[in-house]
Amino acid sequence: MLDENRILSARAQGICFICSMCKHWHEGEDQGLKDEVGETICNSTNGCCGPIWGGDFNEYTGPLGIYKHKHCYLCGESSTHHIWAKNKQASKLGVCKKHSEKVKGLTARELQNGAQSLWVSAGRADPDRYEVEK
Repeated sequence: MLDENRILSARAQGICFICSMCKHWHEGEDQGLKDEVGETICNSTNGCCGPIWGGDFNEYTGPLGIYKHKHCYLCGESSTHHIWAKNKQASKLGVCKKHSEKVKGLTARELQNGAQSLWVSAGRADPDRYEVEK
């Protein structure tokens, strides 16, 4: 179950704000679900992901509800911009000024066996997957 200590523990592990606030990530932790490099992965059923991967955290279940656009999905600060996956009926997510600039230099990376990963690599933005607006 979600409580402040578990959310803070997830954030200390580098988990993005929105995932740290989602019951599916904590279920994955409780069940010991790991990716191929040993990082905890969530218990989503259909590969929930963010805009860098072309999604909008469609399986998010937590206290933010439908207000995922009000806070930066990465750090939790109040949003100044919105980001969304292109070519989908994706909902907008919040992103702060600092992260709206940083996210432009990120692109998704697949693991060797094709497993989904939350890792991102520095590189050029992939304009076919997402865009940022003020």
